[in-house]
Amino acid sequence: MLVIIIVSECIKADLAAGFLTPTEDWKDHFISASIPYHKAAHHLVVQKNNQHINTVEDLAGRTITIHPSSIYWSVLEQLKQSGIDLTLQAAPETMEIEEILEKVANGDYKSTLVDEHLLDIELGAGTAVRSAFTIGEKNEHALAVRESDSYLLKSVNAYISKQKNGELYSRLYRKYFDNSKSISKFRKYRLKQTDGNTSLSNYDQYIKTYSQQYGFDWRLITAQMYSEIRFRPNIRSSQGAIGLMQVMTNTGKQLKLRKLTDPETNIHAGVKYMHWLSSKFEPELAVADRTWFTLASYNAGLGHVLDARRLAEKQGLNKDRWFGNVEKAMLLLSKKHHYSKARYGYVRGREPVGYVRKIKDLYENYLNVTDANKMAMLLQNDIK
Repeated sequence: MLVIIIVSECIKADLAAGFLTPTEDWKDHFISASIPYHKAAHHLVVQKNNQHINTVEDLAGRTITIHPSSIYWSVLEQLKQSGIDLTLQAAPETMEIEEILEKVANGDYKSTLVDEHLLDIELGAGTAVRSAFTIGEKNEHALAVRESDSYLLKSVNAYISKQKNGELYSRLYRKYFDNSKSISKFRKYRLKQTDGNTSLSNYDQYIKTYSQQYGFDWRLITAQMYSEIRFRPNIRSSQGAIGLMQVMTNTGKQLKLRKLTDPETNIHAGVKYMHWLSSKFEPELAVADRTWFTLASYNAGLGHVLDARRLAEKQGLNKDRWFGNVEKAMLLLSKKHHYSKARYGYVRGREPVGYVRKIKDLYENYLNVTDANKMAMLLQNDIK
């Protein structure tokens, strides 16, 4: 049996993994690299709506923010030496790549450079960025092994050779890294089929009925339902959420709606729960922000959203605005320094942040294809 990582009490390891890029420095530290198991292109990433940067030449006079310790720094230094007058800005080493990408999406940073698999994760999560172009050759990733342990290196190489082109590796990679591409293709396909037709799903009648009863735009609820489970009524999640709106059994009992396997009942329960969550926020909040807070609560829980609003205020952000404010605080609640002080503790902040952005994007598309009343567009203007 191959033990992937063994760590001793003196914090020394036999093997390290995590999309590592072998460098000449490894030899100086008595580290051997396995055969490569993955390759990724370097993507120059900009804000989604930024159409000014599309080629390497467009980088002249631009600022790119990256970690000084990353391989990206040397890649861009070489680009500077080739004659491109760009500026390198150092990101704090403690800042995660996902945080850098969020800052690019929000306009705090102008651009950054990341590997393709990392960009795919953020696109899948709904981060508002895009790849402008790729730089250089694809980067090889390998495992790091102590130079003295030739037997382990041989075993690792044999394992990689056997698995990297196999079905299991391909399936797992698609699941965790290629999701953004499949989501994008599926979304475009659905919208094409609905163009010129106000029917968005087989459940429009129920959605319209209960959306009107509880005061929601039916296209918003449809976008939420698609994002939850892609209109598959018989799905039960590993956490026990049921049906089209992924309603928990206890939530159904709380709402006095128990037959959650019935599509109409499930939709009724989901929209009624949205209404209950919405009622927990101040009525004077802007309609759009109360909607985003409600969606985030549906995904992560009301307590975590309340924690994020309190943290946003402490951070000098606007606790009444979701985009660019409370969503930033939600991301911070994944860090021990912040969640250890929060009333409801840790939350994987990327999930509700991505959930809200994904629903908003799809909602806008649904508004377009159903020739929506312009009054409904007020939610669109919330993030620009």
